[in-house]
Amino acid sequence: MGGGGSPRKAGDLWNLCLHRGFSAGDFLTPEERVDWEADLEKLRKEHRFFYTFTGGVAGAERTVAVLSEEDLPEEDVVDRFPEDGESLNGNKSGIAFLFLRSGSGAPLDHRAVLGSILGLGLERRAVGDIFPYQNGTGVAVKDRLVPFLLQNLQKVGRERAEVSVFFPEKNFTIEKKTESLSVLVASLRLDCLCASILHISREEAGAYIAEGYAQIDHRVCKRPDRKVTAGELLSLRGKGRFLLTDRQHSTKSGRLAVEVLHYV
Repeated sequence: MGGGGSPRKAGDLWNLCLHRGFSAGDFLTPEERVDWEADLEKLRKEHRFFYTFTGGVAGAERTVAVLSEEDLPEEDVVDRFPEDGESLNGNKSGIAFLFLRSGSGAPLDHRAVLGSILGLGLERRAVGDIFPYQNGTGVAVKDRLVPFLLQNLQKVGRERAEVSVFFPEKNFTIEKKTESLSVLVASLRLDCLCASILHISREEAGAYIAEGYAQIDHRVCKRPDRKVTAGELLSLRGKGRFLLTDRQHSTKSGRLAVEVLHYV
């Protein structure tokens, strides 16, 4: 089935917006979103339109681009999905939510949920965030796939799954679990932070960065001397994501003790 049909490039989504007055793409990773924003800003130099990104709920990592010839009030971007299912086009983002609960009541594993959905022949870009919700699991999907998933998603792993359409509460936020780490560095250079976080030498950190394995706010950074500031997110390939906080102080030895939050 694939779940395709939505444009894969910002320019194609803009062309669709010209014909319909608005358009929405499929889910993007944070890295893809950075590239799309750059492309959309280039288009805005020649054309008048509005755009935003949304994952349907606050805190979502995977988002869709929504374009419109008119301004985009928030309530028009993500509106309540029709509870009785009479329409699958309830909002301009094209995002719907499925609620999954195992027949035994056991928690459903994130990877198992994603694997079961993709195992039906769907592409990853048609599925957004998967998150704990009340006594089950919420899944953001493109609304065009809802009838197919309601009919065919019957198991998650070996567990029988109960699947229904829902919309998260208005103030719901996807909570990201973090653990606080205290690291000692000579400075806030990227290579110093990588060396301390990864427990490797500065030279090894420099080589790691040169390979393009480090990102700052979802952009690859190959400059080992780049100063990282509080609030910036480090993505280190194979190791995870680390947010630099503003909790910093100098030690007696002249080094800098900083707190980073590791997303787990």
